[in-house]
Amino acid sequence: MEIFPHIHQIASAVTDRNLYQYLFVGDNTVLLDTGASDTPENIIFPFLKRLGMSPLQISMAINTHADADHHGGNDSLKQMADKILLACGDSDRALIENPDLLFASRYDQWINQHGVGLGTNPEASTWVRKMVGKPRRIDLTFAGGELISVDG
Repeated sequence: MEIFPHIHQIASAVTDRNLYQYLFVGDNTVLLDTGASDTPENIIFPFLKRLGMSPLQISMAINTHADADHHGGNDSLKQMADKILLACGDSDRALIENPDLLFASRYDQWINQHGVGLGTNPEASTWVRKMVGKPRRIDLTFAGGELISVDG
């Protein structure tokens, strides 16, 4: 749905939880978050097609943070359009690029001290690993304060 001129909200979901990706369309087209590993193929690419656009028109995809449902689609997006720049904040790069580090420092960080984490539930852990998708290198990071030009 177009929420403002040239700004689209793409609705997706993980189980019963709504998620949204945002598409900023102009001379440069920017996608905010790539969703889970299957989001580009099942949600983003069909949405682009309805707009009369190709994934090749996306200049950059920015991951807002290191979470499977926000960056898991990086690999499938990059496979479809390898010129897309993948970006995130400086502090999230290592976690987004390395699923093992993501699990150890985010999803399983409390196992040793409190016995709480995805590692205590193999079925859930396998499901989230599938959402993370294949590891994919980030092309550039942001420290804060950068400006991204969508249209002149």
